[in-house]
Amino acid sequence: MNFMNKKVLIILVCILVSFYCLASAIKLIFLDYKSAFEADRACHYDLYIRNTSELKYDCDHDLETRQWLLYNESEEKNIAIVIKRYHY
Repeated sequence: MNFMNKKVLIILVCILVSFYCLASAIKLIFLDYKSAFEADRACHYDLYIRNTSELKYDCDHDLETRQWLLYNESEEKNIAIVIKRYHY
């Protein structure tokens, strides 16, 4: 690999790392909830909106991953399907 190719590769890696850092910062600042209370309220609001007679939804708090989960509760006791995650 010649000198020019190494420079281009280093520049590309720097650009990719910069985009990753920027995306992580945007996610932390704008997309997550600031507290468990906010995540809880958002989950239960969506629960209220989505519940119908055909499908049963529920919210659950996962302490290990610091998130509320909106999931579809099946009647056959199968694995629940997570519909949305509310990180805080």
